[in-house]
Amino acid sequence: MTLPPKRRKKARNSRYTKSKKRVVGIFKLLILSFFCVLTALLVLTGFAFHKFIRSPFASSVNTSGGSLSFTEPFSLSFVVLSDIEESSSKIERLALVVVNPLDQTLSVFDVAPNLIVTYPQNLGEGEINKVYALGQLVEEDKGVDFVNRALYKLFAKKPDKYIVIDAEAYSSVLESLEIDKLSKLSNIAKLKSALKYKDILLTVYGKAKTDLSSVEILGFLKWFRGLSKDFISYHAVNTTEVNVLSGLDLILSPIFSNNLIIDEGYRVQILNGSGIFGVGALVSRNLENLGLSVVSVGNATQIYDKSIIVSDINPFTSSLSVVANELSIEGTQRIVEFPNSVAENAGNADITIIIGVDWGSRL
Repeated sequence: MTLPPKRRKKARNSRYTKSKKRVVGIFKLLILSFFCVLTALLVLTGFAFHKFIRSPFASSVNTSGGSLSFTEPFSLSFVVLSDIEESSSKIERLALVVVNPLDQTLSVFDVAPNLIVTYPQNLGEGEINKVYALGQLVEEDKGVDFVNRALYKLFAKKPDKYIVIDAEAYSSVLESLEIDKLSKLSNIAKLKSALKYKDILLTVYGKAKTDLSSVEILGFLKWFRGLSKDFISYHAVNTTEVNVLSGLDLILSPIFSNNLIIDEGYRVQILNGSGIFGVGALVSRNLENLGLSVVSVGNATQIYDKSIIVSDINPFTSSLSVVANELSIEGTQRIVEFPNSVAENAGNADITIIIGVDWGSRL
């Protein structure tokens, strides 16, 4: 049966309308599905990124355990190894990098690899370029700890964080950022360098380790962007002579000195009860660089297994808090007079620090 022309046209329009509705419906479903998938991906990516920025980047050892604050000075050890995959790898470059966000300065102390130092745990003397391998030999993942101990003996300042990188990857990064000398360190923060960060991360993946979290790395790069190359200083450390170490203290003291401690003006006495030569002088340098007034350094009358802080001042003062944190000494004996169990005399000091075997063994 043949339909009249008008009815045929109406039927065609009806089929077209239904087909159009189906196409629109399918299209809406596809759009809805796309946005559902996109939302899910964004949620998952956001969650993964949140976990990423909250965790250490490629870290295998955490020597500090604390978080950096970009409102106060901090330091980090920078270690370039000949081959990061080899436990016996030598150090090709070693530096203590000191960041002072308050004055917007960056100080790089470049340590000569052939510098003769005393190795940790009384393992003798030798070139500092072997200290990482020595630590790895003593115990797996002890290399960084040994490096930081060696740096503490030089600078009387414990590094807050560390970065270890393979020599080949290090060279590739410098080449990518077009850094061939210290004056070009500011290239790190340039936009054209930022565009290369992805490739740089791929370069160092598996070839570097650090206890800096991704948040701290991003914070450092953000801080670096506002840093002028005129505020980057370079210092070569190629000897352990007393006058050189005193020169280092003259540079570090203005950076790390604490105004609250200076204002409190408490006097400190340091007694070496560890039986290890030179510990008292090292602790004295450390505390004086923080602004404390060390009035005397000497040997305790006996060996102490555990380090103690003895004082009769307010236990909530900044000075006591900083001393305990800096030296990692747990607990303070708050007493007016030295008991018989502590055969020492406070003399004219407000705070007496007795360094025990426990602290000396960390060197």
